[in-house]
Amino acid sequence: PEVFLPAAERFDQMASIDRWVIARAVEHARDWPGGPKRCPRLAVNVSASSLRDPGLLGFVESALRAAGVDGGRFVFE
Repeated sequence: PEVFLPAAERFDQMASIDRWVIARAVEHARDWPGGPKRCPRLAVNVSASSLRDPGLLGFVESALRAAGVDGGRFVFE
């Protein structure tokens, strides 16, 4: 991360990376052995720019709804 994150920030790619990470985390919870209800809480670190993005909440809600995963399984930091 120490190599690519500064470049991602410089080229304004953090929002795309954050959304990719969120989508993979939701898929991981969906595919958890025993089902998503057995998945432990997952912490997802997102960039400050993503936290300021007014579209982020809608993206997260949509990903959770599509996967059938409870949003209470996630902590965003």
